[in-house]
Amino acid sequence: MSSAPNDLLSRFREGNAEAIRSVSGLARVIVGERGYYVPASERDDVVQEIVIHTHRAICCSDFEISHGFEALLRTVA
Repeated sequence: MSSAPNDLLSRFREGNAEAIRSVSGLARVIVGERGYYVPASERDDVVQEIVIHTHRAICCSDFEISHGFEALLRTVA
């Protein structure tokens, strides 16, 4: 994994506002893809849930990422 995703992961874990916006943006793109079938009226709620669950996951003491941060977001979604 390159340093940019590592940096985003670290900043997101720390609660950095810019990182949270970046992760929310990635989650919004993922949720907007056709395969997820999330109605537009529900996307904001789904994005919020993805961000919350992702943050909880990465804050666990035994957390390890193996396939990249975007892959993690897609798994949570």
